[in-house]
Amino acid sequence: VVQVIQAKNLPAKDTNGYSDPFVKVYLLPGRDQENKRRTKHVPKNLNPVWDHTVVYGNMHREELQYKMLEFTVWDYDRFKANDFIGQVTIDLKDAKVIDDKPHWYRLQALRSREEISNRGSSPRLFKMTSTDSAASSSSVFTKNNVNAQA
Repeated sequence: VVQVIQAKNLPAKDTNGYSDPFVKVYLLPGRDQENKRRTKHVPKNLNPVWDHTVVYGNMHREELQYKMLEFTVWDYDRFKANDFIGQVTIDLKDAKVIDDKPHWYRLQALRSREEISNRGSSPRLFKMTSTDSAASSSSVFTKNNVNAQA
């Protein structure tokens, strides 16, 4: 169980000076629909609060050592392709990540995507918490930092 909580100081990707951010979460390895989750977008906001719970069923704590969580933050655009904001990948074999406490992580820009699309963005931070299926967890995104609880 992972809860995506919030982000702060995200870059503006729209001409109105805002972004409409949402988060995609993948439990890796695997990029199929079974491993993909997504928050709703928050309109016109550079400091979004999602407070969204992500659940991956039938998972034992011992299995987490072979898994990673990938978070990508996007700006939602209704009539064109969504704009990439940043990402963070968290290796769940690190026991410090799975301690039922929030942790901050830096969102990284994907240079290849930015070079192709000319969408430069500075790194932002991300906070996430994760736990086993019996407990709850939370994630928060912040400028130049990521906090995750597993």
